[in-house]
Amino acid sequence: MAGKQELELFKAALGNPNHISTINDHISSQLHFINTVQDNSFTPWDILELIECCNDPQVRSLLIIVLFTQENFFNNLPKESILDQLSRDEPPSPSRINYWIQQLDTRVLTEQHLKNILPEAAVSLLVSISHFHVLDEPVIQLLFSKYLRSDLLKYWLKHYALMPNAHLVLGHIVKFLYNEVFDLLNNQLKNESTLPVLYMRMIEHLNLFPKFIRFFIKLKLKESHLEYAMKLYLNGHFYEIYPQLIGALAQQLPGISRSIMQLFFRLQGNQYLTEILKKKQLSVYQYIQETAEQGSTSLWFEQGELQPHLLLAQMRFPDHEYAMVPLPELFSNLPHVHQSISLFEYYLNFYKGSPKNLESLLREVLRLKQCKQHFFENLTLWLDNPLVSALTKSAIHRTFIEYAHEAPPEALYRLFNYDGINTLQYYGMQGGTSNFLKLFTCCQKLLQSPLTEAQKQMVLRAQLEARLELTLHNYHGLFGALFKRFMRCYYYGWSGFFFPQPNAFTHPHKIISPPNFEEVLIPKKPSLAELLINRPETLNTEYLNQIILKLEEENLKNPMPHEYQIRKEIHQIIQIITQNDEMDAALRNWYNTHQVSCTRNLIRLVEITFLEGSLSDVQALLGESPEGSNQIKRLKDELFPKPISMKPQPPELITEPEESNELMGELISAFNKVSSIATKTLTSVGNAIPWSFWQTSPEKKPAPLPLPENHYN
Repeated sequence: MAGKQELELFKAALGNPNHISTINDHISSQLHFINTVQDNSFTPWDILELIECCNDPQVRSLLIIVLFTQENFFNNLPKESILDQLSRDEPPSPSRINYWIQQLDTRVLTEQHLKNILPEAAVSLLVSISHFHVLDEPVIQLLFSKYLRSDLLKYWLKHYALMPNAHLVLGHIVKFLYNEVFDLLNNQLKNESTLPVLYMRMIEHLNLFPKFIRFFIKLKLKESHLEYAMKLYLNGHFYEIYPQLIGALAQQLPGISRSIMQLFFRLQGNQYLTEILKKKQLSVYQYIQETAEQGSTSLWFEQGELQPHLLLAQMRFPDHEYAMVPLPELFSNLPHVHQSISLFEYYLNFYKGSPKNLESLLREVLRLKQCKQHFFENLTLWLDNPLVSALTKSAIHRTFIEYAHEAPPEALYRLFNYDGINTLQYYGMQGGTSNFLKLFTCCQKLLQSPLTEAQKQMVLRAQLEARLELTLHNYHGLFGALFKRFMRCYYYGWSGFFFPQPNAFTHPHKIISPPNFEEVLIPKKPSLAELLINRPETLNTEYLNQIILKLEEENLKNPMPHEYQIRKEIHQIIQIITQNDEMDAALRNWYNTHQVSCTRNLIRLVEITFLEGSLSDVQALLGESPEGSNQIKRLKDELFPKPISMKPQPPELITEPEESNELMGELISAFNKVSSIATKTLTSVGNAIPWSFWQTSPEKKPAPLPLPENHYN
């Protein structure tokens, strides 16, 4: 057992920056320090004194690790051990050594450092939330090996699997305890109320649990799990494992809801889901048909933006392995169909909604460069098909003539053939040189088409007007006006005294703005960042609902843009609500209704803070937060540990002074032997004690010295 003088020398050395730097220089020097402290036979009370006088977090942690190797330390602690809690069902309480666990620096949590800690310390570290993000597989395996009991895994899964960053630990556990985890979740824990949430958590981090696809298949999960997996995949979780899970779960479900069909629709064209999409195509096509008959256009938009890959996705008819939908009569009569049409064309065939909405949708489709040519070539074929409704034909013509000058000659001819006058007048009647040029271009293309004589004369007249108005555009002033009138009379004919006949296809005098078609079918909603920037001075439920709805969307994204800052600002808004003693009743009701979402945001914020910050940052975050859910209350209990005192140290025999003097002589002799390493001698021990100090003299162990009172409170 170490004596009083040796303890004081250790204390002095722990205050020396040079020695601290030497200890932390390499893992080997840290391990040597641990062995040296153990070899000096310090009591737990001695080590607690050393911990209290050490300010370096790594060396302090090394001393705590030594403390965790001493049975005498645990035997003299009040309260029950966490090992006694493992077999019970009641909610857990923090480990009695949690105060020291929370002081462990993450840089010293390696197999080499922890190999000698006792079971209670191992289990306490295994449930330490603040260390979940740094525990790797070898360390976790080591900690489990310290207490080989099935109730430990059950306890962890039941009480800690939903804590911040627990998915990282669970991802390591299933690598070496896969069968045990599977059996527990499928049997002993299958009725736990938190299990569906745990499955959602595992699906969210599916890349950590690749083997669990077989497990999920055996469990026969609910449709909500399939829906969640599909939403994650659609929002950037592009791990190869997701298509496997989606395909497996989709095959299990006997029937699929409309919301799932919408997700399958959004996955059209995905090369990794080809087989399952083939099997579900009948349901997808029925979904498209029903949506079209209802007049809804929302299926083509995602967060207010039109999705071109859906518009152009192809559906095939009629004979392949999974085909169950007959080719509609309309498409069988169209020359461009060679067993393939786009989903958007299929949708238009069944559309029965508002003409105005259909025109707006077509207008937005034509604004997409990748869609314009395809639908110009295909949809203009519908204009002379008797099977197409008049509503659809009119909408196609009214929108497509806005881009007539860009149309291929064949498509332009079909537009003209459907309604020649309006096709030619669209540009000319708006006036202005740019519109006259567009009209002239259209006329040149049309003259290459197989026109009837009457059609040809109409096009020639429109071309004449466009050319003349372009020529007259450069004449100004009084004489210019007279010249324009004369030329129009000459070309268009007279009407009364020196008045020309009215133009048939152009407006000669001024530019007329085209109709305003800027209305948007599905308005693009502001982003979450924009909502937070434009926060109203007085919070209201409408604004808060927008925040929560947008947050639920953003939660699915991988990665979520500006995640930490956004979640921090949302948390601050929640604090404004909860910390206001005179909170408006409507806001209070809103918070109670959305408490789960608020808690989830805080939990994720804690996760990020642990990954990028420190325990003190998390404590500052939680210290300002209302307890709210049981999960937050437990977090606070775990992360704000209260110190406990060991039982008083038993009295020891007082060593004779002669023996103490002999001990000091031996210590001084040991220091002198290694003076080549020391930077100063023992006389300057407060400044720099040589490295040899950490080695125990092999000549003779010192006799017991009087031990100090316990200074640890």
